[in-house]
Amino acid sequence: MLPPVRILMLTYGNWNHPSSRIRAAQYIFFFEKTGQYTVKWIPRVANPIKGLIGKYFIFPLIKRWLFLYRLLYLVFITPDVIYVQRDFINPILLRLIKAKKIKIIYDFDDAIYLETSGSSKNQDKTRMMLEAASAVIVSSDDLVPFASSINKKVFVIPSPVKIIKTNAFEKVSGDKKIVTIGWIGSSTTAKYLNGIKESLTEIAGKTKFRLLIVGANERFDLPGIEVVNPEWSLEKESEFLNQMDIGIMPLPDNEWTKGKGGYKLYLYSSAGLPLLASPVGINKRIVIHGENGFLAGTRQEWTQYLDLLINDEELRYKLGAKALEIAKQNYSLEVCFDQLISVFKTILQ
Repeated sequence: MLPPVRILMLTYGNWNHPSSRIRAAQYIFFFEKTGQYTVKWIPRVANPIKGLIGKYFIFPLIKRWLFLYRLLYLVFITPDVIYVQRDFINPILLRLIKAKKIKIIYDFDDAIYLETSGSSKNQDKTRMMLEAASAVIVSSDDLVPFASSINKKVFVIPSPVKIIKTNAFEKVSGDKKIVTIGWIGSSTTAKYLNGIKESLTEIAGKTKFRLLIVGANERFDLPGIEVVNPEWSLEKESEFLNQMDIGIMPLPDNEWTKGKGGYKLYLYSSAGLPLLASPVGINKRIVIHGENGFLAGTRQEWTQYLDLLINDEELRYKLGAKALEIAKQNYSLEVCFDQLISVFKTILQ
């Protein structure tokens, strides 16, 4: 019997960081369940630590230790594959990896090569990682042109979701009297909700509904509309999704948003929700207009489809059932893990 493949997993963030958790850490269980792989995960940073001492002393100290830990691990141990999720590996470590002839799989799920994050070296750092990789994984077709211009082994694997419902018609907590429009995300993407404020206000003038804005970390208020702004938590994510009747993803149309991975839409689909999204980037492939939701590119279209979905329960169920069916077939953890294993086998042959 062959010894298990040893994987060193290096991520940009810790468990609280969406990409690090979704596209890397949550796969560890699946890898080790096969009995053919072992995984050592060394994130770049710790989870956030509350308090001034934690934030300004303990957190930086742990970050330095994690860099040293990565270095010591690579000095004394030679894994078969290093799976890097979104991180830019220090050149010192990269030279050591190259000297030991360790294979690298590099995964990223946003247009991190764009100079939009305050760094003027994003593209150089991304190029460095792509050149060092034996294979590259991206979250959408929109990221392929840049990646494939540097590395010829590029694979597209969606950001996986756990299927929350087995049936789109399931009732979680009794009949709902008021339709809930839901959005889930973070403080960095909450600004995109401003693009549909006028449509929401217009609909509220003739139809009552509720807005559930999860994870924005700031108040999102609209006069005359009931808005609930809970903090996101992994433990409550499924509960929040089950409170929604419609899942929305408004986006402006620019180079950064074209590279987004569409994870919100995958989440909504996993809960059997009809989708309503801007026709930007991967959204145009996830949303099959009229089958699992609608694409809305103008204020008038957002108003039209919001009004339609709020007032037609049967249509919501029909679209949500299709969204759930597609999620099971294409975006589930099991399906995406099988695709990931195929990439590993490709470079280990």
